[in-house]
Amino acid sequence: HSIVGAVSGFGAIAIGVANMKTIELLKIVASWITSPIFAALLSFAVLKILHITIFSTKRPIKAAEKMGPLWVGIVFAIISFSVVYKGIKNIQFVPSFESAILISLLFGAVVYVISFFLFKRAEKKLKFEGKRVELLFGYLSILTGGYVAFGIGANDIANAMGPFAAMINIAMWE
Repeated sequence: HSIVGAVSGFGAIAIGVANMKTIELLKIVASWITSPIFAALLSFAVLKILHITIFSTKRPIKAAEKMGPLWVGIVFAIISFSVVYKGIKNIQFVPSFESAILISLLFGAVVYVISFFLFKRAEKKLKFEGKRVELLFGYLSILTGGYVAFGIGANDIANAMGPFAAMINIAMWE
């Protein structure tokens, strides 16, 4: 948002507000509001579903054994879709949207099968119930947190390099 604000402020001075693409700017600003709201609602829904289907059952370990692999497969499918569709263009592999979906679903299915056996093994090792079942999802939290940190870091690099690249580009025009 700082880059957009700086560029739009400079643009307003350089070419005038009347010549700016205000609709595009408003779309960007609207995404700053709607994106966190959507993320909060989605997070709440996922947590509520986990609570109903696993954490509040009489046997959370058994419920985790059934539902856990599905959630792990979904998370891996979403992360792999993000990487395949948006993140690996630099290695000349740019799949279509449909291909990225297919690759992600296949990867999620493979991870589902692997986690199915891991959850079975964990259920045999863990002899406790209740809130401690959350430990089974700790690795998933670490994975998604690492992925988010990677995405934020990549965005920060773009924020730092964008103005620098613009200055180099302008200097080359002269």
